[in-house]
Amino acid sequence: MAERKRESVRPAKVPTDKPGVPRWTRTTDYIQCQSCRGAAARCARARTIRRDPDTVHYLAYLWRCSVCGHEWEDDALRGINEAAASQARAVTDEA
Repeated sequence: MAERKRESVRPAKVPTDKPGVPRWTRTTDYIQCQSCRGAAARCARARTIRRDPDTVHYLAYLWRCSVCGHEWEDDALRGINEAAASQARAVTDEA
């Protein structure tokens, strides 16, 4: 039986727009969960602002661990979520 040559496994490359970082970086550069050190991905949750008689729904972005399911918000996502909430409040004030 002929022996197969083992191929080295390299992590895939993904695009990034971070200043000072090459356009393509390895996927080992990922956000980790502080609870279990698993890989995290961004997710969205619907949030609601209720002001009688209006109700406005908007999306809030979070990090979610793909291993344990823990969700958290970092400073960058917090800024995006605060902007979305203020815009939702503005819509209810206009109505």
